[in-house]
Amino acid sequence: MRKTQNRCWVLGLLFAEAFVMCVLRDFLVPLSAPVRHAFEILLPGFKWEMAATLPIGVVESFLWGVYLEMVMFPVLKMFSLQHHHPTHLAMRARHVHHHAA
Repeated sequence: MRKTQNRCWVLGLLFAEAFVMCVLRDFLVPLSAPVRHAFEILLPGFKWEMAATLPIGVVESFLWGVYLEMVMFPVLKMFSLQHHHPTHLAMRARHVHHHAA
């Protein structure tokens, strides 16, 4: 459980930092309209034209990172475990060992 909490913080902070970096980059080199639109779809409380919504964008970005850790990664891991069933891995190991000799 502690490991999952740590990963939630790491991914959440990474996403929040990436959001801030994108906003700062936009001041130097404006982002294209489709990219801005994508941000507004993925972060519904954030609007590029309204500086007051920046904290909302940071929080929503953080929550996307937490969502990935809490929901998406376990689902992907479950599918990965189904694909790499122990008998499948054992047969694969024997196959590799046989060809290495």
